[in-house]
Amino acid sequence: MKKNYKNIFLIIIFFLFNSVSFSDEDKKIRENISIDLCNKIYAKLNFGNENYNEKINVYHKLKIDSIFIDEINDTFNILADRHFTYKDYSVLNLFEEFTEYKIIEQNLGKEEDIYCKYDLDKALTDRKIKDFQFFFDNLNETESYASNWIKIYTSGWVYYSYYDELYKFSNNELNFKKFPFDQHELKIVQYSDVPNYIEFKISNSAKERLILNNKNKDFGISSPGWKINFLNYDTEYKRTFWKEDGKDLNSRITTTINIERNSFSYLIKFGLPIVFIVFIALSVFWIDIKNIRTRVELSIISLLSLIAFNFVMSDKLPDYNYLTVYDSLTLISYLFVGLSGLLTIYVNYSYVEKKDRKTSFIVDQRCRKFSFPVYLLINLILILIFFTD
Repeated sequence: MKKNYKNIFLIIIFFLFNSVSFSDEDKKIRENISIDLCNKIYAKLNFGNENYNEKINVYHKLKIDSIFIDEINDTFNILADRHFTYKDYSVLNLFEEFTEYKIIEQNLGKEEDIYCKYDLDKALTDRKIKDFQFFFDNLNETESYASNWIKIYTSGWVYYSYYDELYKFSNNELNFKKFPFDQHELKIVQYSDVPNYIEFKISNSAKERLILNNKNKDFGISSPGWKINFLNYDTEYKRTFWKEDGKDLNSRITTTINIERNSFSYLIKFGLPIVFIVFIALSVFWIDIKNIRTRVELSIISLLSLIAFNFVMSDKLPDYNYLTVYDSLTLISYLFVGLSGLLTIYVNYSYVEKKDRKTSFIVDQRCRKFSFPVYLLINLILILIFFTD
């Protein structure tokens, strides 16, 4: 008897599960406009042939997946998704022609997730939708790794989506004077070439997310070798915003990204080894004055090690007409390593040739006592100068 109850219970559970599944599936079917109906709607789309006769508020959303800084070529690349949306009452007028379909009748004008989805590039080519002629400032090239889509909602919203696009920007404002403790501001400036009628907006929900992301320092952006401190969107609109190359532009949106180099790896891989090499070079003053061969060999080896480090770092940054923090460290290190070798020769010469043992011991003793502290002090002063400049 218990076994029968168990079987009945399992059968009831099975039917309940399937009824829920079927209801969810039915709901899913009801909430999607059929492909055939979307094709009929597409055939009647003609927004691309309409003239702009009033200002359109276009809401912008930029989702950056990754940032790559190319210091040698003074460029930076971003992989991002872009989204633009605006409300068009012509869409409602279009959907009214299809109210014989229940899904259109029930959802017309309502803020529901009911839409037709089309290929964005094809729709622009066919002049089925408005072409806001979006483009970037300082854009060198772009590559697309996914299909771009446009969604037309029964609520009247039109949603442009550009997916997995790689943008390569030139940037003439990167300043490496504080390298490897440098920070930079990357600016992505986008605008429309439709005069007087396009105004970029940021939705309230996007603003709230941005505030939260900046507070938590969590942007979900991959940036190898860098950390993101701050991200912001600025929108500007005014008539005859600027005139350039025959363009009459009114609205632009600027994405500003403040990035900071992860300096820890440079300190471990380059900074500390260089300081250690200098320490080894200055340790010649602890070696017996008469052992000139060991002293000179140690100075030469230290000098060659510094040269090797300099060759490695030469591939990290472009050629520029100013010194960086790293350059100052390298130059001061060269100076002290070179002086250690010259002083070694001088001390040995005074000791052996001039028989002036007193002068030799005084110079050796003072170098032993003051050389390394002075080396550190000079570098500290130069770093402070760089950061107060």
